[in-house]
Amino acid sequence: MRDASRSIFYGLPLMGVGTPEVESLRSYLLRLAAEHSMIPRELVVTVASRQAHYRPDANLNVIWRGFPVSGTSDRAERLATMLSEATGVDLVPATLARFRQVISARRLCHAQTSRYCPECVRRRVEDTHVHAPLLWELQVVNACPVHGSRLRSAAECGAPPSVRLPVNRRVSLPGVCGQCGSIGFRCTGASDLAGERDLWVADQAGKLLALSPAESTSLTREMLTAGIREVVNMRFDGQPVRAATQARLARATVLHWLEGMEAVELAALFELAHLAAADVSELFRGRYVEVGPAPDLPVSSGITRILPPRYERHDWTSVQAALFDAANDNRMPSLLSVLAPFGIDGSDARRRYPTECHTVARRHDASRRKRWQQVYDSSYAAFSAAADDLRRRGVEPTRARIQEAANLCCFGSGRSIYRSRALEDVLAGRKSRTVSQASGT
Repeated sequence: MRDASRSIFYGLPLMGVGTPEVESLRSYLLRLAAEHSMIPRELVVTVASRQAHYRPDANLNVIWRGFPVSGTSDRAERLATMLSEATGVDLVPATLARFRQVISARRLCHAQTSRYCPECVRRRVEDTHVHAPLLWELQVVNACPVHGSRLRSAAECGAPPSVRLPVNRRVSLPGVCGQCGSIGFRCTGASDLAGERDLWVADQAGKLLALSPAESTSLTREMLTAGIREVVNMRFDGQPVRAATQARLARATVLHWLEGMEAVELAALFELAHLAAADVSELFRGRYVEVGPAPDLPVSSGITRILPPRYERHDWTSVQAALFDAANDNRMPSLLSVLAPFGIDGSDARRRYPTECHTVARRHDASRRKRWQQVYDSSYAAFSAAADDLRRRGVEPTRARIQEAANLCCFGSGRSIYRSRALEDVLAGRKSRTVSQASGT
């Protein structure tokens, strides 16, 4: 009779607990199967068959490939629990289930294919404890913070097709190419260097995963919301829409987080934290702690302009001088064009220099109305002359005939809208009017 205190399998220690290199559940499952000379699917069947809810006809390929093994789903948590019972090893740190009450499961982990750092696996090739960190499973992480190299997909194989293994002979081991069996993925070329932003994200994600299981399970969504609110208040003047826009998120994203309307998505949170140079692990604790200036974010093509972070210093003396010159410039530039070279929001400039900004905006508006009036007057004169000429010839002046006789075309947008209003006035027999009157204002 089997001793109930003994585990089913030899309890391999979980690697890197309490560090950014904590092992993922996927990696632990692969190592455990190799230690017992089993394929991963066979090991999962053995463990699952001892559960009361086990169904022999269940398709375990779905369990292995259909969801993120190290994610926050119920199945990932159940798999970790089953393996913990089978080995006697606490596997809570190996998944992101400890953060499930705080963050959304969307865009969190890779489901199908694992990734690796070429330098890590090649330097650990002589180590019998080669493992894949949970950090490599995160979708938001694209770099190794230790070696500064970009992560690669385990599905990539640089070996020629002639030397690749048949499907039934391929192995599933951390640090080994499954297609050709190359130890340390030596079938691929040299590693690629990662960018500064990717390294910043990887470093912050590593700090988050290094939290102890006790602390990470005690985190709440309210604590994270408090940290985000502090970032918005200190960096974005308490404006969540502005914070979301600058972080290249949907306008209402941050507002929905603060109001509890939706769970915080980790990838979006890192965009905001990177922009504000905020320590992500401290945000989860409900505090805003600055970790130094973050690299500039690239401007998204989907947004007309991205405002710079509030912590960047501006030469306000030069801004005031530029506003003074614009107020006396005969070209009457717009306020936006004056402030654009400084990367300053119009609301900030209006708070500091309300008189100068009002003067520039008022002169530009007057200049625009003058140009519009010139378009209306010249169009009205041309259309009126064309209509009179058509009447003298005994032809009814219609909209199309007047445009053809005057050699002018009307559209419903831009400056041409005042040309259209001039034509409507001619057809209605109205006298020439000002732009404000023609606009109904």
